[in-house]
Amino acid sequence: MTEQQFDKDTWCTPKYVFDWLLQRFNWFDIDGCADYENALAYRYIGKPAPEDDDDAEGFNKRA
Repeated sequence: MTEQQFDKDTWCTPKYVFDWLLQRFNWFDIDGCADYENALAYRYIGKPAPEDDDDAEGFNKRA
């Protein structure tokens, strides 16, 4: 049996969690666990897109 390896930087917010937050609070505009490829909201906290000038992780916006 082989052991699976996961890169912690590729995880994303589960859709059911995001949907629950939308239902509970009627709005939710930031994804706290995402990158430029899998963000569920316009704003997200995570790895920026490669074309961004700023290489720092943190608060980002989708193009």
